[in-house]
Amino acid sequence: MSGAGDRRILFHALRAVWGGVSASRCVRGFGKRLSPILAQGGGAHAGREAARRAGVRLTNEQREETEWFRGQIAAVVLRARVVPDVEGWPMTPGQLGRVEAALDRSLLAVYTDRMRMVSKLLVIPGVRRHQVGELEAQLLFPADDPECLREVLRLVRARVRRSAATGNVAALVRARGARGSSG
Repeated sequence: MSGAGDRRILFHALRAVWGGVSASRCVRGFGKRLSPILAQGGGAHAGREAARRAGVRLTNEQREETEWFRGQIAAVVLRARVVPDVEGWPMTPGQLGRVEAALDRSLLAVYTDRMRMVSKLLVIPGVRRHQVGELEAQLLFPADDPECLREVLRLVRARVRRSAATGNVAALVRARGARGSSG
């Protein structure tokens, strides 16, 4: 990569991978020149992996916030997945949005880019508007209301950590063994 055009392509590709924006939406029209760049990394965890490789460490404030946030989420849904976002702050990702820590510890925020979800979330008692745009919204709700948090996590389809029950472990081992021996 030597020319200004190549630098521009690399900039847009890195911005797309780091920001979680679809690379094809961000750099539409660059064609095959972009595929070698994107083949080096991408996907849902590209930002975290790039931060980890770059040596970005969590600050003490981020660690404390993560522990507090994990406690809030675990009080409602024991196996809910809590991961750092690109900057290192805790969040619980979901299929239709994400739950994250808000301005202070008395509030949590739910972010969604699905506008049909906003009206469904606002029906939950305790949820109020914070920032609503044309394509995305951030709503606030009290951190000490477990029913509200449970409903929000259900609506955004929060991801949970998967774990095999003890009875299922043997079935998984048998299935893997049968799959490996058939080929």
